[in-house]
Amino acid sequence: MKDQFDRIEYSAFIGNDESRGAHYAAVIDALDLKNGNLVSILDIGCGSGDFEVLLANKFPHLNNILAYDPQSVQVSEAKKKSLENVEFVCCSTLHFDRDQKFDFAVSILVLPYAETQEDLNDVFAVASRHLKPCGKFISVTYNPDFDPDEEQILASRNFERLGLNGLGVKFVDPENGGVQFETKAVQHGANSYMAAAHLSGFSKISHDVLYLDKNGARMSSDNGLIARQPYMVLECIK
Repeated sequence: MKDQFDRIEYSAFIGNDESRGAHYAAVIDALDLKNGNLVSILDIGCGSGDFEVLLANKFPHLNNILAYDPQSVQVSEAKKKSLENVEFVCCSTLHFDRDQKFDFAVSILVLPYAETQEDLNDVFAVASRHLKPCGKFISVTYNPDFDPDEEQILASRNFERLGLNGLGVKFVDPENGGVQFETKAVQHGANSYMAAAHLSGFSKISHDVLYLDKNGARMSSDNGLIARQPYMVLECIK
């Protein structure tokens, strides 16, 4: 499962994907970067660095961002962006350890690719270990209440139930309907997230469903279709 994203095709698709843009916007809202706040950010599973490009363009005052990913191809692409004040590192979550504390840790569609509860615990532990007191871990992940067997609501994604908690995801070109590539993820339950958060020392855990229309744009509400919304934003305070 961990080798699914060591591909240029994935980076190219995500770079122009409106749903991923909505994920980024939701994380930025949770970061509360208004008024020129100088904060430090750790990005767990940064991919090719698209989120860092957005941060650098919108908030040029940020001067302490560290982003890591286990996939060498993705990190190489990220480094080509030559962003000031951003350090990109190729490393796995299991081996990542810095003598540095951050105001925020973020992850965007990383938790669903933790295959076991132990893997999930490891991600939360890395976030907690590298956060300052009262620091916040913000993560976009799959909504545990999402039912992939119901009507598909995103033009760019086809979801399929795989076994008990597996989730097959087909990334689709909305213009021609062609499948660009496929991934396999885990739709962790709410109890799994709560257990990992508490085990890692987080005291406050909350989440908000991320409402998207069929094109992937954010909506203010879901018009009563809560169970069909695939994504949520998880916030944990140390």
